[in-house]
Amino acid sequence: MRIMTAKLEAVLIEDDREDAKFYKPIWQRILEKVWPEVRLNVQENFDDVSSFVDNRPHVAIVDNVLQTDKGERDNQGLALISQLKSEHEDTLFILFTRESFTIESLGYRTPNPDVIVTKTPLPNEDYENSIASQISERISRLPIRSIDFDSPDDLNEEELDLLTAQSLVEQCLYSLQAFRKEFGRSFDAIDKVRLSRLGGGRSGAGVFKCEILRKTSTNNSQFVFKYTNWEDIGGEIDNYHRHVRLQIPHHVRVDLVGVGRVGAYGAALYGFAFGGTEIVSSLTKPISEGRVEELFSFIDNVVCRDAIGWYQFKNDVLDVEEYFNNGLEYSPSKDSRRLEGLKHNLSDYFPGIDGKVTDRSVEFGEMSLDHVRNCLRKIRGENLPLFVSHGDLNSNNVMVFLGGSQFSLIDFEYTGLDTVYKDFVSLELSLRLYFPSEPDTDNIQLWLSAESDLVDALEENTHNDFAYLPEDARELYENVLKLRIKAKEFIEGRKAQFSTAQYEYALAFHLFKVAALPDWGKLEFPRLFFSYLASLDALSRY
Repeated sequence: MRIMTAKLEAVLIEDDREDAKFYKPIWQRILEKVWPEVRLNVQENFDDVSSFVDNRPHVAIVDNVLQTDKGERDNQGLALISQLKSEHEDTLFILFTRESFTIESLGYRTPNPDVIVTKTPLPNEDYENSIASQISERISRLPIRSIDFDSPDDLNEEELDLLTAQSLVEQCLYSLQAFRKEFGRSFDAIDKVRLSRLGGGRSGAGVFKCEILRKTSTNNSQFVFKYTNWEDIGGEIDNYHRHVRLQIPHHVRVDLVGVGRVGAYGAALYGFAFGGTEIVSSLTKPISEGRVEELFSFIDNVVCRDAIGWYQFKNDVLDVEEYFNNGLEYSPSKDSRRLEGLKHNLSDYFPGIDGKVTDRSVEFGEMSLDHVRNCLRKIRGENLPLFVSHGDLNSNNVMVFLGGSQFSLIDFEYTGLDTVYKDFVSLELSLRLYFPSEPDTDNIQLWLSAESDLVDALEENTHNDFAYLPEDARELYENVLKLRIKAKEFIEGRKAQFSTAQYEYALAFHLFKVAALPDWGKLEFPRLFFSYLASLDALSRY
């Protein structure tokens, strides 16, 4: 029985009906040498490209109209390819012409076709095989039948249209499976791909668990699909090869198995080497359910393991002021936008409380605290230890697996040399943000007292059970203190100097950045903002 596969979508743009009638079966035959199921449509109109945009074909074969009724050279097909290709790099464009072209004659058009085919030798079996071979080498998308989402609203047109998502996935899967051709192995028939959203997306990226469903075999490989803008994906790919591929041991192994691009969007497909296990979720899920065992198991088994190639201190340091004032992530050039975000969030979440944020101070009710950048002068001259770090180690970027302490990482856009505190601060922020506790908006002073006790316990190496807090908040602060103790032991164990003040600066700047983002939940923003106030209050003591 023949396994039905998803169709290779193709369009023949040909304004001469007789030529279209003659050449369509030839092209059908050529394309079927590339892929077993082909849907080839004919379009006569060169001016209307709506059907092309609507269908996003894998292959576009464009006749080159070389002569107008007045006998003037026109190159209409070549012009159409130049018009479409810049926005449709995922489509393979074939210029189909009666005349041969040289590179020089095409040079005035940008971009050029991917393949040039002259009509004269057709039909000819050897020539058809040669064309099919060129298409096979240059095509960048693996046809799939459909993409499912966990809910109809999981991906919407405002975020990313379905055809763009499908093409990104098809390209990633083609990258994944292309090596099989080198060994003469056939493609597994892919029936559909199911994407279900994982955590993340605060930076404008979409992160999905990716299930590849086949007709003929059971899939036991686990994949995560991430899309964002192409420039960021490009940086992530570079960081992956520089800092991840050869520096992460097997117990957290991740492979970049596919890459895709559609216009301004880029995508990466990650595969995990845990064949029999199932991805539970990102680390956010157990934290949001009040479980911290996975978080501390991850810190012990991944972050603190000497086997990982990161976190090796080599006496690289950077002045604190230079790091926060000249670095890209916390650049002062972003302050005005973040201040506006904080103002907007304050008016939305606390409409009845007098709150005000400026480039000099933060005011909330009867409190008035210096803006975090104005506090930096107090720590002038101190150096931050620098390690190779993940750079965005929030719980959404840690994958948790069934079957024991099995974890893996994604999202390496910011991986590289960074402050030693960055990854621990990111994990602490996730703990504060997602652990099920409700801040008491009527008693901020209690919150600030707990923050002061955190600092004192860490500096004096004492324990605090935060017994004066409500039960949910008490558990949160006990775990935050435990995480900070882990950070201190980890940093000092690598022959670097731990500084509570530097940790608070790293936390405060990160909270300032994150709390300014839009669309937080009704309990999420208060947690972030109160933690930001508490960090500013702690910094006022230095």
